[in-house]
Amino acid sequence: MMILGVDIGGTFTDFVLLDTATRRIWTEKLLTDSTRPDSVVLQGTSRLLEKCRLGARDVSYVVHGTTLVTNAVIERRGSPTWLITTKGFRDVIEIGREKRYDIYDLHIVNPCPLVERSRRLEIDERTAAGGEVVREPSREELRALLRELPRGQAQAIAVVLLHSWRNPANERTLAAWLREELGPETSISLSCDVSPEMGEFERTSTTLINAYVQPLVSAYLDRLDAALTRMGIQGPPLVMLSHGGLARFRLGKELPVRMLESGPAGGAAVAAFIAQSLELKRALAFDMGGTTAKICFVDDFKPQVVADGEVARMDRFKKGSGMPVRVPMVDLIEIGAGGGSIASCNALGILAVGPQSAGSAPGPACYGNGGASPTVSDANLLLGYLDPDDFLGGEMTLDVAAARASFAPLCDRLGKSSTEIAWAVQDTVNQNMVRAALLHAFDTARDLSDYTLICSGGAAPAHACRVARELGISKVVVPTAAGVASSLGFLVAPISIDLRRTVLMPLSRMDGALIAAACDAMRQEARSALADVCVSEAKAEVTLAIEARFVGQAHSLVLDLADVTALADAQRLRAAFMDKYRQSYGDCPSRADVEITAVRLSMLERAHFAGAVSRGAGATRRNLQARMAYFPETGEQLTQVHDRDALVAGDRIDGPAIVQERDTTIVIAPGAWAQVDPSGNIIIDLAGMELTA
Repeated sequence: MMILGVDIGGTFTDFVLLDTATRRIWTEKLLTDSTRPDSVVLQGTSRLLEKCRLGARDVSYVVHGTTLVTNAVIERRGSPTWLITTKGFRDVIEIGREKRYDIYDLHIVNPCPLVERSRRLEIDERTAAGGEVVREPSREELRALLRELPRGQAQAIAVVLLHSWRNPANERTLAAWLREELGPETSISLSCDVSPEMGEFERTSTTLINAYVQPLVSAYLDRLDAALTRMGIQGPPLVMLSHGGLARFRLGKELPVRMLESGPAGGAAVAAFIAQSLELKRALAFDMGGTTAKICFVDDFKPQVVADGEVARMDRFKKGSGMPVRVPMVDLIEIGAGGGSIASCNALGILAVGPQSAGSAPGPACYGNGGASPTVSDANLLLGYLDPDDFLGGEMTLDVAAARASFAPLCDRLGKSSTEIAWAVQDTVNQNMVRAALLHAFDTARDLSDYTLICSGGAAPAHACRVARELGISKVVVPTAAGVASSLGFLVAPISIDLRRTVLMPLSRMDGALIAAACDAMRQEARSALADVCVSEAKAEVTLAIEARFVGQAHSLVLDLADVTALADAQRLRAAFMDKYRQSYGDCPSRADVEITAVRLSMLERAHFAGAVSRGAGATRRNLQARMAYFPETGEQLTQVHDRDALVAGDRIDGPAIVQERDTTIVIAPGAWAQVDPSGNIIIDLAGMELTA
């Protein structure tokens, strides 16, 4: 069976075609067209099939991931959106939690709401905290509110009513009326469908994001689906969700907020796949592309998944500075550090790199598309790490003179040579990623010396040795086709669904029937979601967890439940919670009651895909020449360059050295050495590598 993975990034769109029978892969990489990303998908698919001498009918299905949703929110490119909410609650989205993400910053800036106050409409209705409908909405009042909406333009409406997670009746009534009044062209998002959980602020934020991007995402997925069908691909396309699961395009159109981390989830999935094949129980996924870098912990062969996250942070390192999103997603930290990240110098003469990116248009100066700003890719070219004549296997020539010219203003300002500034840019972006990883490790109480770095993305292998050494990590794994590994992650990720339901009750008055009903409802939803992608419950494993806290606290701890009978045993749940609390915080309050806040369910397909992959026939082996490259330990020196396609299992490479393949370039630092394992992975040992000053 042939399956195709497509990852649309901010700079490049990556393609991987996998033969599941032989476990061979073929790859393609094209610059992203941000105005028509679907056209690049079709172009790359056609080129890849031609390269493999296959027809579209040979492809069983396509799995797609994209940064479209995240970028639309960050760049404010969504549709005009309106909020309908309970009378007295239209300012919830602006009040938030009244929590400062930096208590010492007197000029703190919070994200502007996606919907300005004039577009937040209030309706006189009320559902009580227990779920009883106290006041039903009035259709006449709704009609009066709708007179404020401009007619004749595409728009979206988010409906978020008080306590609808307990009882969605009023929201569903309003939705039926809205569809009758406005017609099918208006997108309607209900909080009871998007995020049926307590927490008015988080639920409102999540629903607004869903409504804001829904027309854009729906139109894009419709165009892509139709184009793939016209091409002749028979199987229904799938989309990668933020938690690492797969779904039909239909779900992506209905709940696009679940696609926020669609692309980055692929990097985490492939890291988990590699970790399992190498039996690495502790791995750090490091995915660096053209626009951003992502870091995610993979423990016991599974990427860490959380019940909520953030998007569009005002400060990339500060939790709470973005818009909250209450959907399951891979627990990763993302910063503006990629090959296209722009270097600049502030008024004090301090060098900074990112978060602004040159993207794919115009791109780094060395791409020759009109870019004039110095970027990380330009720096790597000037350092000798990139081959100007063999970028993308020779399909793209890099302009060294343009890269040097882009660095001229920085050289003049700082009084340094272009090589010195280029190294400063490389070191600065490395330190940005190191700082982000250390903060993430500190927040989650992890010791990074226990971890192995697994890198993916076109830029990651050029930075992996330096980043890992600074983190105290001694081994780096560069898998086959690392430059397009996120697309491979879409194909090897287990098909799964993660759900969460609010169930608020103290253990002293625990209602086992209510918990069981929530679990049954989630199991039914998960069963339906997996059946939609042709997976039966018999082939899946189910795990349950609860979230609990001491009464009066704001945050909960997650307790995994290997034994589902524990759900009916309050004493066992309390004992398990107390143990987890002591591990996390130390002593427990002796007399405080414990309350359950939510129940989680995960349904995962067993053994979706196993075994290492290798490149298919057709790779051109090149005669690569040694070239001058700069390393801070040795200065500029003639450095051996190796063709990865010519390496075989057991080959050893001592640093400093450079390994090139079509999709990426690996830089092995002085003092480090690498070896090719039987599966084709390059394992880099950093034990002899010194820290740079």
